[in-house]
Amino acid sequence: MQLSDQNRKTLLTDLHRIIQEQTHHAIEKIFDSPLEDRSIYPPDVSKTAEEMQILAELPDNPNLRSALEKVFKDNTATVLFRFFSIIDRVGYPDPHSGTWAPITMVDLPEQHEQDIDLHDNFFETYWDWKEKYRDQNHKPVS
Repeated sequence: MQLSDQNRKTLLTDLHRIIQEQTHHAIEKIFDSPLEDRSIYPPDVSKTAEEMQILAELPDNPNLRSALEKVFKDNTATVLFRFFSIIDRVGYPDPHSGTWAPITMVDLPEQHEQDIDLHDNFFETYWDWKEKYRDQNHKPVS
């Protein structure tokens, strides 16, 4: 079985909504509450007081908001595009990330229990990534 056209369209359409929504939230964080650090990623890094202060000093103007929205949306869409390219087997994970066998997305029967938690595993594997990808001085990336 493969992913149905309806599920594929629904998933991809909703990702565009999520990009829009999360970009809006990011812009609000910058301009409406820059001194609050409500970031969840990366899990081991918070904004410094100096970084939050410089965000607070950004001029709140429509052109800056618009430019940042475009940068954030493009970045998010690029991450998703590369992710889907790996699933579609036209792109491959970096060999340093681990071994890889092709995968696919399929429709599950309605009564099927979800047995993977990629949304949780994503944050858990941050520590694996940080250990594997060290800078040239063999220090973890930040």
